[in-house]
Amino acid sequence: MDVIDTPRPPSDERTPPDLLARQQGFVGPTFTLGNRLRRALWMLVWLLLARWTPPPLHRWRVLLLRLFGAD
Repeated sequence: MDVIDTPRPPSDERTPPDLLARQQGFVGPTFTLGNRLRRALWMLVWLLLARWTPPPLHRWRVLLLRLFGAD
């Protein structure tokens, strides 16, 4: 069985490296490591300290949200 190679566009010096990498099939992380770590920390904090709280603890949830940058 023959495998058909799809033609890739020629690499041009004017093509940005990230676009060239995407054209060649490599897709790296779209968020910075710091951003991903902050999001993971937020998910952990929300799960442990806020998700299970009853409605009367609204102010506690608001405090947590504001600590993480909510308006």
